Amino acid sequence: MTINELVRVICEQVGRSDLIRFGELPTRSGEPKELIADTSKLTNKIGWSPEYDLHTGIEKTVHWWQNKLSHDIHSLKNNPQTS
Repeated sequence: MTINELVRVICEQVGRSDLIRFGELPTRSGEPKELIADTSKLTNKIGWSPEYDLHTGIEKTVHWWQNKLSHDIHSLKNNPQTS
């Protein structure tokens, strides 16, 4: 999965694909062309493996943040701080 694909999946989850415009800025000097994640050392050394596949993990993370932000906004409205 490319970074662009990952960003698209996240945007779809939050329902805001309109926020991303790929290619708006030129590639920065020294920026790597690709990044490759390899969790084999974690698996081999300590037996770690992901609990969820990537799409499920993104879905759960977005859901958690949406709930947290909703709770925080609700708390601020009900308990405004005085200056």
